[in-house]
Amino acid sequence: MQNTIIKNNEARTGFQTENKLEIQQLFLDHIYGDVRQPDVTPTFEKKELGVKLFRKGAKARFEEVTIFYGEKNLKLLLIKPIMETQAKLPCFLFLNSRGNHTVTNCKFVPKSTAWAPKETIADKKQNKYGGHQTRFDVESMLKNGYIVATIHESNIAVDNKDLNTDGCVIARWADGLSRCVDYLVTDTQIDNNKIAVTGFSRRAKAATLATALDERIALLIAHQSGTGGLAPSLKIRAGAETVEQINEKFPHWFNERFKSYNSSENLPPVEQFDLFALISPRPVLATSARDDIWSDPVGTFGTMKAATKYYEASHVNPCPQAHMDDMPVLSSPLCYFLRDGDHGITHCDWAKFIDFANTHFK
Repeated sequence: MQNTIIKNNEARTGFQTENKLEIQQLFLDHIYGDVRQPDVTPTFEKKELGVKLFRKGAKARFEEVTIFYGEKNLKLLLIKPIMETQAKLPCFLFLNSRGNHTVTNCKFVPKSTAWAPKETIADKKQNKYGGHQTRFDVESMLKNGYIVATIHESNIAVDNKDLNTDGCVIARWADGLSRCVDYLVTDTQIDNNKIAVTGFSRRAKAATLATALDERIALLIAHQSGTGGLAPSLKIRAGAETVEQINEKFPHWFNERFKSYNSSENLPPVEQFDLFALISPRPVLATSARDDIWSDPVGTFGTMKAATKYYEASHVNPCPQAHMDDMPVLSSPLCYFLRDGDHGITHCDWAKFIDFANTHFK
């Protein structure tokens, strides 16, 4: 699989550049769009929210940081474990899809006022405090000594093709994650060298791009990231989402130029494994579910194997797994984990995320 991806890529483009800036610009020009505002300097305002004792014994302090960035006021929720150690702590940063108040059931967390889908507003169970907490194993992160940082995706860019006529939502989310990192590196309780970004599905696409563009992110965990994430544009396995399918259903996610690659005979000048030219040598865990054919587990594993060429200068065997069913080698910088099941995020997934981060951070 990985050899097919590499050979196809090189044959159709002659793409051999080692220039990181050139690779970065190709991704922005042909797939994601460039929404960065390098001349805008963010400012921050922090507010203490309260303290919570979790059911399994973890105790944490909650803070809300407003990030003023251009016309945006981004609301970043921080959940900090209360521990005896005075050492700086690693951090997990991720997007949430329903609002900061849905990540835990703490009623002192302000409810999100950003846009939400009609079905979410109508579903009182999802929209309530803690309505989405099963997607985020916050207490396990806290008990392992991680600061948790999360932001509502709609606070950055609305995931709606009718309301978001500017497009490039994945790039906007990625840029929003970097603005969160702008604050995190100023927080005296956070170890600047141990900021991990993770995401599930479409949010994993944004996490991947953010890591590629922002060297301050030390580790990436991309869960079922699919097309536009760590799954290749080239599709070999039937049933995997194609470039055409993702552009038709979500025309606001990428730039207009990406739509010109809807034909399988016409693919971008870069393949997704080339993102690792920008990410290397930082560790990456890619995770998939066996029955989630749509997000292309086979292609994702192929991407991880193909990416080894960008890690070989610093690692003898950067992705030692020979087959996608092999047990993941958590100490390797390129790690792949396949579990049984379908599209979704489970406590099993979070356990693997935390194990991977612990292996590289502790």
